[in-house]
Amino acid sequence: MTEALPPHVTEIMALEEFEIRHDYIPDFLKSLGKLADLYEKEDDFRATSLRRAIIALEGQIITAVEDIKLFNLGDLRGVGNATLEMFKEFIETGEIQKLEKLRPATSDQRIMFRNNIPSGMTRVPIF
Repeated sequence: MTEALPPHVTEIMALEEFEIRHDYIPDFLKSLGKLADLYEKEDDFRATSLRRAIIALEGQIITAVEDIKLFNLGDLRGVGNATLEMFKEFIETGEIQKLEKLRPATSDQRIMFRNNIPSGMTRVPIF
C-alpha cells in the first residue's frame, strides 16, 4: 500500500512543475516614466501619451513578447503601436533606445568627452 504524502510535500512538488518567469511590466513602466519625464522637460506632447500608456498597462503581467499579442495590449486605451514597439525592444534588450539617447550624460561620459576633445575645438561644452 502506498502512503499518502504530507500536504506540504505535495505543495512543493506542485510548485516545482511551474517555470518561474520574469514580469517585465514594472521595470518597463519605470523606464517609460523616465522617458516621459525627459519629454516633459522638453515640453513634448509625447510625455502625456506615455503617462496614459503607463496607467493603461499598470497591473498587467507580461513575461514574453508573445504575451503582448496574447493579452491584446494594443486594444488598451492609451497604448499605441510606438509604445508596444518600445515594450518589445525592452523585453528583448532590457532597455529603451529612445530613453538611452535622451538620458543626460553621466559623469563618466563627461570625463571621456573632455579627455577626447575633437581637433579644431577651442572650447569644451559644459554639461
